[in-house]
Amino acid sequence: MAFWTAHCNPEDGFCNLTVEALCENATPPAVTLLETKLQDARFEVEDRINWLHSSVLTHRNTPSLIQMADRLLDTKIPSDLKIALVDTFFDYQPALWFSPATLLEPPPRTALTAEGRQALEKLAEKAKKLPGLPPALVAKVEATEALVKKMGPAKP
Repeated sequence: MAFWTAHCNPEDGFCNLTVEALCENATPPAVTLLETKLQDARFEVEDRINWLHSSVLTHRNTPSLIQMADRLLDTKIPSDLKIALVDTFFDYQPALWFSPATLLEPPPRTALTAEGRQALEKLAEKAKKLPGLPPALVAKVEATEALVKKMGPAKP
């Protein structure tokens, strides 16, 4: 944790790599550090949104990251960042988020665990109540909810 903390500071050039490592690790200390960095106003909002649309996106089925997003919606982070959180967990816009050379894809929803499904359903309920959420994104949240419910109970 000390290494990751030391290598995730504004303008240090290591943040993207550190954020990817934190998402891959996804242990409680790693997620806590990521959550702290996402709330850190020293980082540009656009940089934090890019972390969401890259590293978090590719791990968006991870229960601890879904739970982190749920907690972040209750914080005082900028509204643009909150909307990007919802985007990351419920939508996928490769044409807007990536160039053809840097295309990343989210994991399939069928890979969600029971814990992940439960956390995603809770996040969806909170996300739909987020002030200023565009109607098109509300529709994506609702579509994901329907898909998860249609999948039935997850195997633990």
